[in-house]
Amino acid sequence: MDNLRRKLQGAMMFAGAMAMAAGISGCFMGGPNGPFAQPGETQVENVSVPAGAAKSAHVHLQMAAGELNISGNSSGDAKHLLDGTISYNVPDWKPELSYSVSGGSGTLMIEQPEKSHTSLGGVKYVWDLHLSNKIPLDIAVEMGAGKSDLNLSGMNVESFSMEAGAGDATVDLTGPWKKNFSASFEGGVGQVRLRLPREVGVHVTIDGGLGSISAPEFKRDGDAYVNDVYGKSPITLEVHVEGGVGQVNLELASAREPA
Repeated sequence: MDNLRRKLQGAMMFAGAMAMAAGISGCFMGGPNGPFAQPGETQVENVSVPAGAAKSAHVHLQMAAGELNISGNSSGDAKHLLDGTISYNVPDWKPELSYSVSGGSGTLMIEQPEKSHTSLGGVKYVWDLHLSNKIPLDIAVEMGAGKSDLNLSGMNVESFSMEAGAGDATVDLTGPWKKNFSASFEGGVGQVRLRLPREVGVHVTIDGGLGSISAPEFKRDGDAYVNDVYGKSPITLEVHVEGGVGQVNLELASAREPA
C-alpha cells in the first residue's frame, strides 16, 4: 500500500508538469516513472474474464495515468465477470491482468505496469470495462492522473473505494440499493462528481483540503451532507470523501433498474 501511495503522490506532482506542458505541446501525459517513450500504433485488445467458480469477487484496478471507464454488463450473464477493451499506443503500457478464485471468491487485478514510461504528445491509454451486474463485487480503484467515468448503477456492489491523484472523476452510485452501502474517496487535485440516489438515505462526510463543495439538493447535518430521506429510509449510503485541493460535486438522481 505504501508503494501504491507513493505512485499516486508521484502522479499528482507529475500532473502539474503535465498541465504546464499541455500549454506548450498540446498534450503531455504519462506515468511519473521511467524515461520518455514515443507513442506508436494504437493497439486495441479485447479482455474477457469468466467468473469460474466465484460467487463473489474483489476487483482492483490500478492506473497511473489515462482514462478509465467502468459500467455494468448489460447481458446479465452471471458466469462472466468482465468484458471490455483496452486501447494503448505505448507498447510498455500494456496492462497486466490476473484472476484467481479461492473459496468461492474471485480476485481480479488489472494494473498499468510499473515500468511505464513518460511520454510527450499523442498518448492514448483507455480502459473500457464492463463488470458483471449479478456477481457481488468489492471494487477498489487507484488512479494516478487522468479521467474516470465509473457508472456503478445497476451493479451488485458490496463496497467501493477510490484513490485518485489528479484529474476528473464521475462516479454513479444511484443504485438501486437493497441494503446499506459504504463508499470512500481519497483525492488530490481535481474534480469529483458523485451521483447519489434520491430514494434511499445518503450521508456524506468530507474532510481535508482547500477545495469547494457543491451540494444544492443536500442539507447540512452537523459536518455532514444528507438528503431528504436520510433517517427515514431503512437503507443508508455512507460516503466519505477525503481530499486535497479540488471540487466535490454532490448530485441526486433516481436509480436505474439493472438490466
